[in-house]
Amino acid sequence: MVAVGVGLLFLSLTLLTFALCRQNLRVNITPLINLCISLFLAHLLFLLTQAFLQYIRADQCVHFNFIFFIVIIITLRNTMAKLNSDSSQIKRLSTFIFKTLIQIVILGGPWILVFFMQDSKVLEIVFLFCNSQQGTFIFLIHCVFNQEADACDAGLVTALMPRGQEGVTIALLTTITTSTATDVSDPCNNYTALEQPWRGTNETGLWICDMYFNWTGWYRLLYYGMNIRMPESCVNEYRCGTYITLWLNGAHPQIQDGVVTRGVCGSWSSNCCWYSPPSIRVKACPGSYYVYEFVRPTSCNSAYCADVNTITPVNASTTGNSTAKPESLHNATSDPCNIYHVLDDDWRGASSLYYTSVRGLDDTLVEWSGWYRLYLQGKSAQIPESIWCWSYMTCGGYSTLLLGGSHPLPQDGIVTREVYGTYGNTFNSRQCNSYRSKSIKVKACPGNYYVYRLVKPPVSIPMPTYCAVVLDSPTYDPCNNYTTLSQSWRGTNETGGSICDRNFIWTGWYRLLYNGMSIRMSESCVNRSRCGTDITLWLNGSHPQIQDGIVTRGVCGDVGWQDCCSYSSYPIRIKACPGDYYVYEFVSPSICHSAYCADPNITVSEDCKINFTPKCGEDLFNQLENITAQVLPPQVVTKYLDMVLNAQDQLLKVEAASPDKLASIGNTVLNRTEKLVSTLVKPTETTDSVNISLNGLDLQVFAVGPKASLNEIPQLRINSTQMEIDLIQISENNYGSAAAAFMSFTSMASMLKPSFFNTSNSTVKTMMSMVVSATLPKTTNTKLTTPVNFTLEHIAELDPNGTLSCVYWNNTEWIVDGCELLQTNSSHSVCSCVHLSTFALIMQVNPPASGDNSDPLLELLSMVAVGVGLLFLSLSLLTFALCRQNLKVNVVPRINLCISLFLAHLLFILTQEFLQYIRADQLMCAALAGVLHFLFLSAFVWMFFEAVLLLISVKNLTKIKSMQTNVLGWKCLIVIGYVIPLVVVGVSVGLFPDGYGSEQCWIKTDRNFVWSFLGPVCFIITFNFIFFIVIIITLRNTMAQLNSKSSQIKQLRTLVFKTLIQIVILGCTWILGFFAQGSKVLEIVFLFLNSQQGTFIFLVYCVLNQERFINMVLKETIDHYVFVYLDDILIYSWTVDEHVAHVRRVLQLLLEKAQEAFVELKQHLATAPVLQLQQDDILFVVEVDASEVVIVLFTA
Repeated sequence: MVAVGVGLLFLSLTLLTFALCRQNLRVNITPLINLCISLFLAHLLFLLTQAFLQYIRADQCVHFNFIFFIVIIITLRNTMAKLNSDSSQIKRLSTFIFKTLIQIVILGGPWILVFFMQDSKVLEIVFLFCNSQQGTFIFLIHCVFNQEADACDAGLVTALMPRGQEGVTIALLTTITTSTATDVSDPCNNYTALEQPWRGTNETGLWICDMYFNWTGWYRLLYYGMNIRMPESCVNEYRCGTYITLWLNGAHPQIQDGVVTRGVCGSWSSNCCWYSPPSIRVKACPGSYYVYEFVRPTSCNSAYCADVNTITPVNASTTGNSTAKPESLHNATSDPCNIYHVLDDDWRGASSLYYTSVRGLDDTLVEWSGWYRLYLQGKSAQIPESIWCWSYMTCGGYSTLLLGGSHPLPQDGIVTREVYGTYGNTFNSRQCNSYRSKSIKVKACPGNYYVYRLVKPPVSIPMPTYCAVVLDSPTYDPCNNYTTLSQSWRGTNETGGSICDRNFIWTGWYRLLYNGMSIRMSESCVNRSRCGTDITLWLNGSHPQIQDGIVTRGVCGDVGWQDCCSYSSYPIRIKACPGDYYVYEFVSPSICHSAYCADPNITVSEDCKINFTPKCGEDLFNQLENITAQVLPPQVVTKYLDMVLNAQDQLLKVEAASPDKLASIGNTVLNRTEKLVSTLVKPTETTDSVNISLNGLDLQVFAVGPKASLNEIPQLRINSTQMEIDLIQISENNYGSAAAAFMSFTSMASMLKPSFFNTSNSTVKTMMSMVVSATLPKTTNTKLTTPVNFTLEHIAELDPNGTLSCVYWNNTEWIVDGCELLQTNSSHSVCSCVHLSTFALIMQVNPPASGDNSDPLLELLSMVAVGVGLLFLSLSLLTFALCRQNLKVNVVPRINLCISLFLAHLLFILTQEFLQYIRADQLMCAALAGVLHFLFLSAFVWMFFEAVLLLISVKNLTKIKSMQTNVLGWKCLIVIGYVIPLVVVGVSVGLFPDGYGSEQCWIKTDRNFVWSFLGPVCFIITFNFIFFIVIIITLRNTMAQLNSKSSQIKQLRTLVFKTLIQIVILGCTWILGFFAQGSKVLEIVFLFLNSQQGTFIFLVYCVLNQERFINMVLKETIDHYVFVYLDDILIYSWTVDEHVAHVRRVLQLLLEKAQEAFVELKQHLATAPVLQLQQDDILFVVEVDASEVVIVLFTA
């Protein structure tokens, strides 16, 4: 948690650095920015969901990264052979490759470790650190140590291009030939009208592929009855109802050109002519339209496009074709059962797009007339109802047309039914009625068949076709003629596998058995990877009654999405049989790996009945967990609850010596009980109540419906315990329906012991009530509008000196958050809670008197010390404000550090002073804790920035430039310095909203939430220490090269000394907090150092600082050729002559306005007469006396 949080912090810092200090966006910068964005989102999602990314196959990415790196190395070697190896551009490229290599190791290596760290704690820690600190390394490599910005305007590509070749372009000329074909007839008069608006360039992509069309002859494109032609320019991919959009690679011909041949291009992958299908022939016709001799493309999914910008009115008639074949009329009557056309196209049979393809058939091209009867392979068929819709369903075309209601009965006569449709590539079966076609008329005829008055579907639907299915009524009773299917792996309590029911040869009817007992298909969602397969198939509807006969039900599959029925297989037929069992007419599912699931009954083995073991309890609880039924009869629930309570009693005997194990079992018992109780809730229009009383458990379930009339808030009562909940308001928030369950456990206190109520003081804790549990089963919006009140009966004698606490169970312990004691007497207590859970009343005997742990002397010392620190912080800020010059980067961290510390200490002292009033308002207490968290984190972030800037200054010690170059502007620093702690606090609130507002209005220690503060603090202190070590090493190397009395070295030593003091002040104080518990001396030292940070800052940077005085004396030269830091002066120039003039002017100003400083400087110059310039071949000597300055220069 801490490591990922730190990584997020540095990823945010890196992104802000790129955003605020960006230059022109270049290719080599773009991957870094997008890499940081991807890592930030990935780590943030990981932090929020706590998901372990064990399925990521990062090893492939590592392989590709190394391949790319080898290519880069080879290219660099060839380039360096042509150019000077000292070239700045090659140097920059080498630096970039070095960073890329490090980045490949950091980003790729850790994921390889996931395959080897199963039994190695060391590898696991290395994996965690490297994976979470990617942002840290990116920030250090590409921001802190990045020298690339100085040469960002020099284009690497231009530099590497051979001179004189910058403007060379290569043109490829394609020759288009025309040919004239000798046609039997004029295609302008003999064509097929292709009115398919989904081909328009304004339509989105579907799954249509013209390769499956049976293209014969010539075609004229129409768009809702108007002329349209193919586009002559690039069309974006995912348009025209397909993926690869086909457009004409050439201009349309004129009428006098006759028939011409044109190439066709397919747009894909941002390449307008990525795919080149066979050429087509085109002809311009009188009437301002064109005809095309389309041919099959050779790739899917691709389709010919129509340019909506070329639409013109139609001046000539169009011709179409029909697949409907009229039948000889024998009886000339008006009854459609006797006058109809036969529609016996085998391709209308419903199938799956997984194993068949769209064949280009389209019922909008048919001229429908009169009534039709469907046949498939000689058998009478019917249009399937909407329940038949399944995933990837197709009937020869692209869009399947289904009946939007049930078929009529013969006595109903002619009825009108809607027609639903769905796309063939639709995986989510919920979209089976995503659009409507035109309604049709239906009639049931004697002889058990139907006739339909079919009409042309709207052309806006892509290639719609009416579907057909055959439903034979068996000539025998399936209840007496079936195959038993005794396969225990089909049980919903069985694990997943690779079994696929599509490979079975299903014939006839089947009865399900499980270990010799009757079993039926599950009627509710079954989790994925169960029932011996991957995609679990369950019944989308209830089982029929015996009087219902044979019924058809849909079949759903869970593919791991939020919707358990996002995938649908073929429907099946079911019949209820005497003897309380069912038979199913199973068919092969539409995809693998999927299998039909069976919902077994809950059983306890005979061995467990004789000798109950923990394994017996585990098996029972696993069976209960796998229950998928949404509603169970009360007698079944009572049976299962009795089994749970019996298992609880047995486990109390075998696990009595392990309190932690008992607590875990208690959690399981609560979970399974609540799951079973939820099945007692069934839909109701008014109200419904269920009461169950067992030995060890009493419960009541109360449900209200939309038509319930409640005059007052209902009370759920169990013996002498009751719950008052505003179920009226909750139901209004849930569209009129809601349910509440109230349970009281007799022996749960033996598992969830009162000793699990952890308090800061040592007390004897006694359970004073039954453990009760309250839930809102099958209620979507469970937010409470008002607190829930519980009246709990005392089960033990109340001690007058005891303290009662209303607590709730939080998986591992009893806690009081959100609950309070309203009133109590000798026999009952009333608790009020703002949430639902498992509750109890616990009494603490002999609690320590309030205030015994307080130390008046320590409190007084704290108040005085913090007050003194605030005073000096104020003086520091006042000094910086009154004596400021142009705001510079090296001053920004100090000013903001003082601001953060001042506000944090002031808010802290005010909060502690008025703690008794603030604590009464929990929201205000939590808000103040969050602000304090933000302010203290801000102080540490500014300390980190000061260390980073010092490190950069040390690195550039010998690089004197004409202008002071800052890594970041002061405005960027201010934004970043406050955004980082704001992000940390925001993420902390998102992960643990109740983490703020302890007894002292600070961060709570629950679930180690305090590490949201300690983690970043420890990280910053660690890196500051590392930076300081680097600074010391760099300083030592510099002193070995230059005179130890040089002003730059003196300046740097002073700066390092002050920074070291600041690190000690800000770091050690918080480190002492880990050891101050129980030690009065360390506690006082911690308090003193933590409160006197402002005092040390004022002394170091104000009282002992000579920089302000020198700045005033040399005001006219500052930022021109003089830089002053602390008590040292740095003079920089471009040429020797300029340097003579600059030095002379500085010395004259000191002579005029600072006699003492001039004399001191003269003494130092007298002892160090020779100084080194950047030009190694020039030496200069400075000679001074009491009256004037003389500078003599000579060449060595």
